[in-house]
Amino acid sequence: MHHLFIFVFNMRKNIYYYLQIYLFLIVISSSVFGYLKGVNSRFTLTENRSLAQKPILKIQNLKTFPKLYSDFFNDHFGFRPLLVQLGNIIQVKLFKSSPNNLVTIGKDDWFFYNSEDTYLDSLHAHPFTDDELLKVKTNLVNAKEHWATQGAKFVFLIAPKAQTVYPELLPSYLKSSNGLSQREQIKKYLQGSNISIIDPTESLTLAKSLGQVYYKYDTHWNQLGAWVVYQQLLKSLSTDFPSLQPTPLEDFTVSYADNPRKDLAVLVGGETFLHEEEPMLKLKSGEKALDIVSPCPNLYFQCPKIVKAIQGQGTPKALFLRDSFLTNVIPFLSEHFSESTYLWGIAPYSLQDFESTRPDVVIYELTERDLWRLLTPVFE
Repeated sequence: MHHLFIFVFNMRKNIYYYLQIYLFLIVISSSVFGYLKGVNSRFTLTENRSLAQKPILKIQNLKTFPKLYSDFFNDHFGFRPLLVQLGNIIQVKLFKSSPNNLVTIGKDDWFFYNSEDTYLDSLHAHPFTDDELLKVKTNLVNAKEHWATQGAKFVFLIAPKAQTVYPELLPSYLKSSNGLSQREQIKKYLQGSNISIIDPTESLTLAKSLGQVYYKYDTHWNQLGAWVVYQQLLKSLSTDFPSLQPTPLEDFTVSYADNPRKDLAVLVGGETFLHEEEPMLKLKSGEKALDIVSPCPNLYFQCPKIVKAIQGQGTPKALFLRDSFLTNVIPFLSEHFSESTYLWGIAPYSLQDFESTRPDVVIYELTERDLWRLLTPVFE
């Protein structure tokens, strides 16, 4: 009986041992089998880098070929996108942790962009020096004075980052000091300079009573937030241009659709499992502005030039120097100008590009996390 027990025990042990070996072989071979069968094409995985390309064996790369092929296989082995996505889902959804240090997950599953400079500025720990503030002032004054000689008003518009409008949703370990953010520094330093600065932070904060004004999984304001910014911008411009009266919210129909903008979701590999609906605002009377220069295929990604116009309208012409934050504001603004030109670029802009534009008003919009760009002249 004792021998029989030992025999059975050893048999079970051997079976368990062989099962481990077979399972290991299946897992290892499945990555090769999956690659040969092209299963990766059935899964979506967006990465902010170029995957390694399959190397060609040559005499010149005999020494480096093993490393090159290893890099290629690591990027393309079978089921890799599925495994990466499963890992992201577990880390983000279960452990509320970000797999990318550029993204911070806050309260109520809000995502915040958190590069080193943005992180420090959110803590009020990355202030401009006095010399830098003087450069900022000089560059904005020079821009203002140039356009004044052309008969145009110059306006600087700050697009606050989400953590400025939703500080209550930041993780509790992110506590700002008693100092000023770069945005607050610039506004304080430029008081009395006659530079027209529009900062919609307070308006956006108050508008949270109407609904969500920023995306949860993207760095930008949504269409409701864009409407709030448009309201403040036109009210400010109406002092010089009385015809620029913003359209009230009740003149728009509001519907909801899946948010196509998910730059933060992409950074954590969560574009397939992180979803939210956004408010879609559409004029009840229909849009009058027509495309003169057709928009690019992707309005949200460095669309270099958009020109819209309203035939027979005598309202002012506007030139907007912008980044991605103004994209959602374009449909609102374009209904109020005889011609509106939107240029996506980085300062210094070439004045030669504007010779034929002849605007009545020039709006330079810049996101809060890029205020350091004001250390560069706006125009050359």
